[in-house]
Amino acid sequence: AKRSPFKAPGQMDSGAVRMEMLNLALKDAMEEKPTYVAKDSRTGKEVKKVYRFGVSDMELQREGDYSYTYDTMTTLRRVYPDVDLKFLMGTDNLVDLQKWYQAGALLKEFDFIIYPRPGVPGPNDVELIRTYRVFGAKLVRARISAEDLPMWDLSSTDIRNGVARGGDFSEYLSPSVWKYIQEHKLYQKA
Repeated sequence: AKRSPFKAPGQMDSGAVRMEMLNLALKDAMEEKPTYVAKDSRTGKEVKKVYRFGVSDMELQREGDYSYTYDTMTTLRRVYPDVDLKFLMGTDNLVDLQKWYQAGALLKEFDFIIYPRPGVPGPNDVELIRTYRVFGAKLVRARISAEDLPMWDLSSTDIRNGVARGGDFSEYLSPSVWKYIQEHKLYQKA
């Protein structure tokens, strides 16, 4: 994101810094585990596949101060018309989703995957349906069960604040990202 409309200007690093850390994290991840095993949909046999990820600076290149999810998803749909796009978000974001720019259109036009956050239950099914009316059931179905996923009771804010207090968070970050934070003295109090 170029800049979230929900964050104060001093709350986010520059887009270039965040982009560099994202590229470093992706490079580390691809070196650690470049392939995975999946079932072939036609044969049912397990096949080795290569992870394919990419980083885009599309939002950083956009005109204006803010980035809006709806604009990004609309652009991605136009650029990749044959791709089944899904928007991944944490349960914690459900609380304010109705305040997002074009929230109704975002809910209507795109599918979501909602990742659970430990200690952040988010709205229950009844609250989702009441708050989002027609799209509440869609959000209920989009939630992933925590039982099948790795979970961390740690947010990026927790990491930034912990680093500012002098904590070692190397076990939670890729080696290159942790090194970058240390070398550039990010999040550390002056």
